[in-house]
Amino acid sequence: MYMKAVIVSIILSVFTLNVFSQKGKIEGQIRDASNNEPIGFAYVIINGTTIGAASDLDGKYVLANLDPGFYVLQISSVGYKTLLTQEVQVVGNKTVNLDFELEPQQLELEQVVVKADKFVKKSGKSCIYPQYWYIGDRKQCRCQSRHCKDYPELSGSSFIPGSQS
Repeated sequence: MYMKAVIVSIILSVFTLNVFSQKGKIEGQIRDASNNEPIGFAYVIINGTTIGAASDLDGKYVLANLDPGFYVLQISSVGYKTLLTQEVQVVGNKTVNLDFELEPQQLELEQVVVKADKFVKKSGKSCIYPQYWYIGDRKQCRCQSRHCKDYPELSGSSFIPGSQS
């Protein structure tokens, strides 16, 4: 009988250790490789998941409550090349310190052409003054009144958010 109690207590101890295993964390700082300045609001994400953190104004980040295991991190920020790390091992109840340097990257934006036309419709409705511009070869329109849809010239145009319709 005594031996059964010892075996049961050993089995329960093993299950309890697995259920209440310790969590680990990864923390560090993200800096600009060209001038060593901290990069605020950079993202550190565990690759292939939605788990991540943003760095603060000093470039510091913390990924907490991580299960023990191996993780690949993706570090990104606007204006910098994205960095993918080698596997990082997280051990329960330990902190892994990892600092990163991101390389600046030139951003190329699409050309925006702004054209202005004045167009007045006089009927029982109020006059409008549409504004047009092009992004690539797509025409954008913003109307100054709610009667923009009454003009066939504007059919097929895109209305930007915040325009009145």
